[in-house]
Amino acid sequence: MTAEVPAAVREQAARMYVRGATIEDVAAQIGQSYRTTRALLLAAGVTIRHGGPLQASDTQRGWNNFGSSVDPRFDKPKLTPQQRDEVRRRTADGETAQALAAEFSVSVHTIYRYR
Repeated sequence: MTAEVPAAVREQAARMYVRGATIEDVAAQIGQSYRTTRALLLAAGVTIRHGGPLQASDTQRGWNNFGSSVDPRFDKPKLTPQQRDEVRRRTADGETAQALAAEFSVSVHTIYRYR
């Protein structure tokens, strides 16, 4: 079955699938059935994906955060140490987290983190 398909077509199928195409897409492109295409991919040593959306690889995640090994949302504190001390003091004095969040331009959750 797979021996009848030229080597160039088998290589093209493997490249397409590894780059994210579905078996159905590859089969349509190379003019083979789903079953034959799947057999070609397995014979080429390609790992078949099983259901669900594609997940970003570690490399792709690295591209999304180029130049940073830390998620940019967490790379620096939202409040300075002095502001944190002030939040603690003022919440102890009864000020609401909502009022402090508005004053310091942060979320209520940030205030809760430091109170």
